[in-house]
Order: sequence, then structure tokens, then C-alpha cells
Amino acid sequence: KTAPEPDDPAVQADVEKDNIYDAALARKVTEFQYMHGKKTDATIGPDTIAAMNVPVEQRIEQLKYAMERWRWFPDNLGEKHVLVNIAGYYVRAVENNQTAFTMPIIVGEVAHQTPVFSSVIKNVKLHPDWVATDSIARRYLIDKIQNNPAVISQLGYQLQRNDGTVVPWESVSLSQLDDLDLGQYRFRQKPGKYNALGLARFSIENDYAIFMHGTPSGGLFNEDARTFSSGCIRVQDPLKMAKFLLKDNADYSESRLEEMYNLGENDHPDTTFMDLDTDVPVYLTYSTAWVDDGGNIHFSDDVYGRDEKLAGVFNTQSAL
Repeated sequence: KTAPEPDDPAVQADVEKDNIYDAALARKVTEFQYMHGKKTDATIGPDTIAAMNVPVEQRIEQLKYAMERWRWFPDNLGEKHVLVNIAGYYVRAVENNQTAFTMPIIVGEVAHQTPVFSSVIKNVKLHPDWVATDSIARRYLIDKIQNNPAVISQLGYQLQRNDGTVVPWESVSLSQLDDLDLGQYRFRQKPGKYNALGLARFSIENDYAIFMHGTPSGGLFNEDARTFSSGCIRVQDPLKMAKFLLKDNADYSESRLEEMYNLGENDHPDTTFMDLDTDVPVYLTYSTAWVDDGGNIHFSDDVYGRDEKLAGVFNTQSAL
């Protein structure tokens, strides 16, 4: 009742000041974007507005689901371990209760979701080759080769019989690749800079054919929702991960790893297998709310709809 009238000059000045998107407000928007997994560009676009409009009650529910998922972990994760948060698009390497690093990852498409499980990392493959699955060959690779045969030499593709015998491309009719019997043949990509698995693969013992690896498509790490793989986990900096995993192996110093890792444009070296002296535990989880080392809380979208399913379980239990 004691507020000045709207036409008061002092009020007009305050209104105009409040309508200015200044540097201080831009910083706050950027902080909000960082905490909610959006591009930190200070632009208040549709994704940022959608995150701002999520009610606090929903955020509390996300915290509840995150706490429930933490109950599923063992009390001791191991002095040295790797934690993959699928929903948060990050992997965290931990040693002696200290985070060695956190890096962005790419996970499975909604149609090819990365599963949740715990296991161990047993070895590092430096300069892995890649053999396309039948579905990937049919859905993607054959068209790619037919539309641009130059990729055969550029990217190091081979056609092999199942016994590993290489079929010369000169004897292959590219137009008839669609009719190829993939029960008898397979497509292999030689190790190299443009290999689909990048320059390193990290083998995880599991029944889902899931592993971590690098990628030649580094630009995808700039995206907010990084669901681009067929289920496996692509890491942004494979060399850093390799150094962490092989840190205690006497045979591989950081300098030697760096020397072995880097390749020239047309190099296709043999794959080097490096067993870890001690298996490193790895945990794949799906949490849309988490706290970083600075005590800051982060939220992400429920890209796979798994929070929604967990909510159904909670609601069912509440009704009993």
C-alpha cells in the first residue's frame, strides 16, 4: 500500500534497470546452465527456459531417486575405481577418495540405451581395430561406402571372410554390397586416427558387449544431450583415461604411453594389448541429480525415462 505509483520516475528507473541483461545476470544464467547440463552460453533459449520452469518438487524427487540409486552401490567402491553416470554424461576417475578427473562422455541412443551394471576394467587396447556388427553394417556402413568409395582407403575399411581372410576391394562390386551374406563376411576398420573406436579401448567384463573407447568425432562432446552411440561409452580424452588405469603398471610410463598413442594421418599400426596389473572396478549408474567435488548440485534430463519408471515403483510401494 505504501509503494510508489507506477508513473513515479524512481519506479520507472528501477524497471528499466531490471530489464537490462547485464554481465552479472549473464554469469548467473551461465551458472544455472552449468548446474543443469546445458550449454554455458548465457543464452536463455528453449532448453534453458524448460530447465528454469521445472518445479522444485520435481527436483526434490530427482534427489530422492539419486539417493535410492546410491543405496544400490557397495559400501566400498575400491581405492581406485571409475564411475560412469549415464544420465549426467560424465565419467569420474577416483583414487584414494580423491577425484583424479571428470570428463564428458557419449552414451547410447535412446533406442540403444547404455545399461546399468558394475564390473571391472581388465585391459587397455591401444590402437584398436573395429569390426562392425551386422546391424551397423546394414544400417550405416554399406551406404557410407557406396556413396563415397574414397572412405575405403581414407578410413581403412576392409572386407573380410569370417576366418579373417581379406577380400581385395578390386574384386568387390560395391553396388551389390546390399546383397552380401553377413553370415560369411564382415567389415573391419584398421587401427588408425579415424578408427570408430578412436585410439584406445578399455575392456569391461560384462554380458552386454559394453566397453569404453575413444572416438574421432570429438565435436559431439559439445552437445548437451550426448546420446549418439550404439550403447558403448565414448570418452573425450582416452589418453588421460589410459594413464589413470595404467598408472601402477611398471611397464608403461606416461611418456611411453604418449609416444605410443599419437599417430600420423595415414598410420595403421598393430593393436597393443596392455593388461592392468590389478583390475579396476567400474560402476555404471543412471542419476539425474548429483553433487560435484565443490559441493554444487547438478541436475540433468531423464533422457531414458528411468526416473519415471523408478517413480512408478515408489508410488506402488506407497500405495501398499
